[in-house]
Amino acid sequence: VGSEMCIRDRNYTNAIGIVATCNPQRMSATDRSKGWTHAYVMGLENISGSLQWSNVSVDESVIANTSPLIEGAENNMDGYTETEAMLTERASKGDLGNYPAFNTVNTYRNNNAVPAALTGKRSPWFMPSVGQWFDVMVNLCGRSPKTFRNNTNYNWRDETYGTEMWETINKQLSKINKPLTYIAWNSAHYLCSSEQDAGKSCLLYTSPSPRDMRRSRMPSSA
Repeated sequence: VGSEMCIRDRNYTNAIGIVATCNPQRMSATDRSKGWTHAYVMGLENISGSLQWSNVSVDESVIANTSPLIEGAENNMDGYTETEAMLTERASKGDLGNYPAFNTVNTYRNNNAVPAALTGKRSPWFMPSVGQWFDVMVNLCGRSPKTFRNNTNYNWRDETYGTEMWETINKQLSKINKPLTYIAWNSAHYLCSSEQDAGKSCLLYTSPSPRDMRRSRMPSSA
């Protein structure tokens, strides 16, 4: 990862992300095959708003169903592949507008393209998979979802640890004045690229909430 992409670089003003995973063995096989073998980086900008994963109840055929409670779900590190599959499928059908979160990701990556000098050396921005959010919680928030006590089939959830984890990650993000902020009812909700079934996407909650109010921070592989 270039120093300009990492908060660990002392020149925080140049940072565009914070390293969430720096173990090459945690990089997906697909990403490694593209030469992205160093780290996953969480972007510093929030894509904010009432963003649904989709406006339609369709079990998407282009990505495999998963759930945070499925054994090994934390090893799904294919956010880039899932994002690309959804964007390609929706473009072919002309209905990307029915998938607000992916539509917003597409707009964001078009407005924040990979610099020419880094073409092929890192991925475009993408929505993180369930496993990539797992690493954010372990490595940046200081607690594994395996310890959570209120999990459901489609989200890792705990009603006590949120403040502790929030404060841990914000100690880093506040160094460059990019802390996470609550958006509604003293809570924030983060989407995954992964889908459980036709009715639910996989989510990271700081508190319980319906499916339709979300932010998404996006890591980039590099």
